[in-house]
Amino acid sequence: MADNVSLNQGDFQIWAAPHRVLFPASYLCAVYAIACWPLAAFFDFTLPSRLDPGLWHVHEMLFGFGGAALGGYLLTALPSWTGGGPLIYGAPLKILMSLWGLGRLSAIFADHLWPWLMIGTSIGFFLFLAVLLLQPLLAARAYAKLGFAAFPLVLGFLQLWLLRSILSGDPWLAMEYGHLALLCFLGLIILIGGRAVPAFTRNALALDGDDAPVRNDIAPRATAIFIWALLTLVTFLQWQEPQAALQLLLGLALLWSMRHWQTCRALRSMLLIGLHFAYLWLPTGLLLLGGTGLAAQFSDLEMPPLRDLLHGLSIGAMSLMIMAISGRAAARHPDGRMQATGGFCIGFAMVWLSAALRLLAGFVPDHGEGLIYLSAGAWCLGWLIFLWGFLPALRGPVQRPILSGKRYESP
Repeated sequence: MADNVSLNQGDFQIWAAPHRVLFPASYLCAVYAIACWPLAAFFDFTLPSRLDPGLWHVHEMLFGFGGAALGGYLLTALPSWTGGGPLIYGAPLKILMSLWGLGRLSAIFADHLWPWLMIGTSIGFFLFLAVLLLQPLLAARAYAKLGFAAFPLVLGFLQLWLLRSILSGDPWLAMEYGHLALLCFLGLIILIGGRAVPAFTRNALALDGDDAPVRNDIAPRATAIFIWALLTLVTFLQWQEPQAALQLLLGLALLWSMRHWQTCRALRSMLLIGLHFAYLWLPTGLLLLGGTGLAAQFSDLEMPPLRDLLHGLSIGAMSLMIMAISGRAAARHPDGRMQATGGFCIGFAMVWLSAALRLLAGFVPDHGEGLIYLSAGAWCLGWLIFLWGFLPALRGPVQRPILSGKRYESP
């Protein structure tokens, strides 16, 4: 098993653990899915895909970038859910990554494939990921965690219907399925990030001798989860009117849930800054979406385009949380404490800047195109630097726990 893999410190052994292959794949996809779009427009090159460039971009960011990051996290967390079982490694990872790669190729070369083949190769990754999760969870009787195994199936279903809508000539419906997939990722951030951020903060502060109470009250979390579920339902039903109000309420509930997380004290650690600043983009983006949506309903004021607000939310909340969580795998310090790498710090700052620039483009339309290109440049450079900082996690024996370090033990 991965725990018994013996390697020299200089060896790269990417198949020894899920995070060693899936996280870097998501980083490279983040660059690829952004760089191809403006470069194709700049050089007047048409992608050989029946997918509209905008929808191809949405598809790759959600199901390519997001899918690989999701798989990396779920498979890395799996042993802790099954009572300390082995990490998945070797052949199953190679099959999973082959399916992921086929999905990327089928999207880019969709014009040359039968529709059923293009869809089948695209959703295969999520189906196999669900199988890899289900078997150990059922064997360990970890029934409370089965929802995480169902999540890839939900994404696979949404990907299926997004592609079917594109192939049937209904891009508007395809975009709605994209919005639902984004909502699913945001829900996962609420469920996982809403527990991980205060937990990591509490442990880090305690190790530093800071006894400030970090509380994660259940009432605001339950309220946020309920509102998120309601928002997802009305979005699925294509009921437009209440969406803005629910987005606003969800943003407020998330801010309420963060009030005892000691965010100001967390500023002493870049790893904690990453977690808090990434999570903070979630209520910020939702408040902007809901506020502008309500203003558009009840006034004649010109509002920023929805696509710009959604980009700010997806880059800010989803992408930065992927960085904040996955980057911890490369942050181990010899004494067991966790310390951010230079690549983490610079890469995170660049992608944070990318999110801010992309959001700003909607508020200053006269400079929108320039800001979008600046945002794309900061994004690509940020992820490449982040990948460079992640390389130490690919070397040597797999050390567990992977995403957390030394734990505080009360005297």
